[in-house]
Amino acid sequence: MVTRLLGRKLGMTQIYNEKGQCFPVTVIEAGPCTVTQVKTKDNDGYAAVQISFGTRRSKNISRAEMGHLITKGDLKADERKKAFDRQLKETKSAPEILREVPWDGKEEVKVGAKFDVGMFDGYKKVDVIGTSKGRGFMGVVRRWGFHGLPATHGQSDRERAPAPWAASTRSRRASTPARRWPATGASSRSPAATSTSSRSRRTRT
Repeated sequence: MVTRLLGRKLGMTQIYNEKGQCFPVTVIEAGPCTVTQVKTKDNDGYAAVQISFGTRRSKNISRAEMGHLITKGDLKADERKKAFDRQLKETKSAPEILREVPWDGKEEVKVGAKFDVGMFDGYKKVDVIGTSKGRGFMGVVRRWGFHGLPATHGQSDRERAPAPWAASTRSRRASTPARRWPATGASSRSPAATSTSSRSRRTRT
């Protein structure tokens, strides 16, 4: 059974419940997704389903990718090439994203089958996996919430600077560990990394 869909975030809004309470919600366009390839344990060593989402112009992808998407049929080599060239001219759009999703291999899935958000009917909560917003290079105040150094006693430009991280070998009182402690916040880049929101509540479909 396939239990995953591809989608994109459209934006944020808010809704009201029966008691008049307001809640922020995320609007997601999930599916429809089309099956482009079915992998089985006998042929590929594992079971998975490749699904597609979105559309883009076919001229923006390579012939190899189009050859993967266009059905060949039981034709000879020369006839298959002619049929492929003809279909390539007739095809104006192609999928925007291709991803493999787990599949238990119990239910039969064929190439061309479509999955939509209706597969989540009966589920009140779902897991949402996406890419977080990258915010570039950050200082320690914004990245880790450091309070900064005092603005008095001669400090002129050190309000947002980090304090010393590790003990130094120059001092007898702090001869060890003479290195930086692990998991110490430092200025770094806030990456656009994969983030998972577990057990997110479904409000409307």
